[in-house]
Amino acid sequence: FDDLGALNLAAGTSVAYRASLGDARSEVRTVRYAGPPLEVAELRYFRPAGDYEQWGLHLWGDAVDPAVLAQVAWDKPWPLTRVEDGWAVYEIPLVTDTKPVNFIMHLPNGDAVPDTREPGGDRSFLPIDHPTVWIKQGDPTVYTTQP
Repeated sequence: FDDLGALNLAAGTSVAYRASLGDARSEVRTVRYAGPPLEVAELRYFRPAGDYEQWGLHLWGDAVDPAVLAQVAWDKPWPLTRVEDGWAVYEIPLVTDTKPVNFIMHLPNGDAVPDTREPGGDRSFLPIDHPTVWIKQGDPTVYTTQP
């Protein structure tokens, strides 16, 4: 585990180092400091008809803020934050960015693929690697860049 947060580095800074124990030394290792831990991840969802009103996220996992998880139930999915450039944006508060955000996109109580639940089953992403992901109606892929 590389704890570089105390060094006040700019995000993207490369750091080269080696470990020493007595006379033994490791090879030089280079890591990139990603920046401070993320507090919010983003999921962007596209429906060609723009009918986002009731669609939401069923969320679980160690990354998601427990206050959010306490509000989410199958009959009450996490709602969108806004619609931007035709995409519904769901901001997901985090307690850590190093654990997966697990999700299912669906309508309240919806479990019929594709009418009330998106295909792909239980899906996830790791915010430290991809703080924003995209999904599209009818497509099980979780995209790490805008499709």
